[in-house]
Amino acid sequence: MSPSPAERFALTFLGLCQAVAASVAFGLMTSAMIVLVWARVRKAEGLFLALLARVAAGRWRGGWVRAGVPRGSRDDGVGTAGGARLPTRFGWLMAKMPFVAAGYGSQLQALLDEPAMAALVAETAQARRILGPVCRMLGVVIPGCTAPLPPALLPPAPKAMRVRPKRARVALDFGRIPLPRGVLTAARRQGFGKIR
Repeated sequence: MSPSPAERFALTFLGLCQAVAASVAFGLMTSAMIVLVWARVRKAEGLFLALLARVAAGRWRGGWVRAGVPRGSRDDGVGTAGGARLPTRFGWLMAKMPFVAAGYGSQLQALLDEPAMAALVAETAQARRILGPVCRMLGVVIPGCTAPLPPALLPPAPKAMRVRPKRARVALDFGRIPLPRGVLTAARRQGFGKIR
């Protein structure tokens, strides 16, 4: 039996959190940033899964879904902890953890591109607001939204090739160089003065 969309979202979010936490061993991000990413992803997971559950049960009427989040709290994609601050540029995690961001970003993009999920996200502004910070950090474009491709993901501009002019090879004219007797004959035997 294949997992439901909610289970696949949960597995994707959990795997992303674990991969980000494991990056502390390689020094890719500070501990404070890892805590912020973890909190941001887990919060988005809780809110989005609660939204999916209410939609599946037919109990969603357009109100704000709360999954243990205090009223008035905003998830604007910034956040601070211990003086650290998460970047807000599109695809910023690609610069720090390219393989992790590309892997989980592609999983999230595939889930969002499914027809039923794309329709839900397109019709529900709350879903776009919940998933926005996570999609932004992974460089994922939410269906129905447009985002510029970050410069870090653009193919590099071709470098101008510098053509060096070829220099013609000139045979040495030993007749104009005063050499001791026998040197010219020995040099020609060794191949000096010939065009190759």
